[in-house]
Amino acid sequence: MVRYLFCFLLSVCSMAFAATEISPKRPNIVVILADDMGWSDLGCYGSEIATPHIDSLAKQGMLATRCYTVPRCSPSRASLLTGMYPQSVGVGHLDKDLGRPGYRGHLDPSIPTLPELLRDKAGYRTYMSGKWHVGTGDGWYPWQRGFDRYRGLLSGANGYYTLDPGRKMAEDGRMLEAGDLPKDFFMTDDITGKAIEYLKDAAKTPDKPFFLYVAYTAPHTPLEAPKATVDKYIGSYARQGFAAVQNKRLARQKKLGLVRKDAAIPAERTLPAVCSKEDDVNMALYAAQIVEMDKGVGRLIDALKRQKQWNNTVVMFLSDNGATKEMPGRNYEPYPGHPRKTSGYGKAWASVSNTPYKGYKIQTYEGGVAVPCIIRMPGMEQGALYHAPMHFMDIAPSILRWAGVQPEKPMDGMAEPWKKPGAKRTIFCEHEGNRMVMTPEYKLVYAKQKKAWELYAIDDRAELRDVAAGHKDVVDDLKKRYADWAATHQVDDKVKNYYP
Repeated sequence: MVRYLFCFLLSVCSMAFAATEISPKRPNIVVILADDMGWSDLGCYGSEIATPHIDSLAKQGMLATRCYTVPRCSPSRASLLTGMYPQSVGVGHLDKDLGRPGYRGHLDPSIPTLPELLRDKAGYRTYMSGKWHVGTGDGWYPWQRGFDRYRGLLSGANGYYTLDPGRKMAEDGRMLEAGDLPKDFFMTDDITGKAIEYLKDAAKTPDKPFFLYVAYTAPHTPLEAPKATVDKYIGSYARQGFAAVQNKRLARQKKLGLVRKDAAIPAERTLPAVCSKEDDVNMALYAAQIVEMDKGVGRLIDALKRQKQWNNTVVMFLSDNGATKEMPGRNYEPYPGHPRKTSGYGKAWASVSNTPYKGYKIQTYEGGVAVPCIIRMPGMEQGALYHAPMHFMDIAPSILRWAGVQPEKPMDGMAEPWKKPGAKRTIFCEHEGNRMVMTPEYKLVYAKQKKAWELYAIDDRAELRDVAAGHKDVVDDLKKRYADWAATHQVDDKVKNYYP
């Protein structure tokens, strides 16, 4: 007992993050995922949007400044759930079969998922509330891939006040229709409410740890939110304009130590000083989506504390990819029960969301692949910043280590990379022909639209200076390494997707 107390105090008091450990008791684990939220959209990442509950997780744990993902919803989720590059498990694109082994649109049944391993090897209760989007069909559903309980959206983007035609929702193996949803249905609240119900269910078996995956659809398009929340932001963006909001975010990021003091928005990427009333409303809707999600995170935290589960629960918060410019703002007539709906908030606001980085969702520039990542763990150094690279595929092996589970097969990801900040690793990415190779010294990027390879020094995160012309040997070496990786991970960067 004395020895345990000494070790616990040493863990709590240590100023070296690498020295901290989780409790000897297997922890409960909650993974919370946002959808299409940019790197700078949380208060703790520099935003003006009010996210006090998510910010509190960062204050109590670790905030990663270089978390990488695959720049699209389905493949990023596949990496999170398997610890693998997405093509290795058949989800190199979305949930439609593109006729290639790495692009089947559903998780490979021969590759065990994180919840399957936690449930079968460590006796965890496993729950999921929210967006699945990694395969619909017999054998591919979440209740067939390791989750004891599930309710949520099986398919892709959907409205927030009803189930859209052609989309699929389910609960515990039963398909839902729009008529099955309550009259006051709001997707974000529904996801939160069901997750809280699962926490109550887990509390009935306190001898068993639990894994809860909460996959919000916010702030993915279409943008819809309660009028009272939207109204708090209406007018504030018009008063400031695009450039001022972005510059204020960058200044906060510098003050928080998230970016270098000399970080800047280059002249060629300067945004307009003025935004229209329509742009103001669109961004207010986007901000409200994030606020409503943050409220949900607050409710989850309160539920964990009420049920005395907080002190042995790891909570992770991430976004699946960077902000999107896919759907420019296009407003629709108001629907009964909610004030306004728009297809998106446009390219300029997406640039603000990804401040100070270049590019957007689908692309392999930093704006597409760099995402917020917060880990709150009992005994962890509070307010820690982790600046070395980590990846979505590191999440599963890390969680398995905490649970004391040895993976059945080798994983592409690294367990607890933040404990190995000096580790030399190379990270690869491919999506819709966009490619990336990142080493400790360089980042090689192929943008499909440009049809050219670009090379950036690793500390040039804003990707301002393409040095490919002066480092042909580096480019050739990294291109070969990419080709070798692609050949061994079912990657086909010329596969045709089903979008124009």
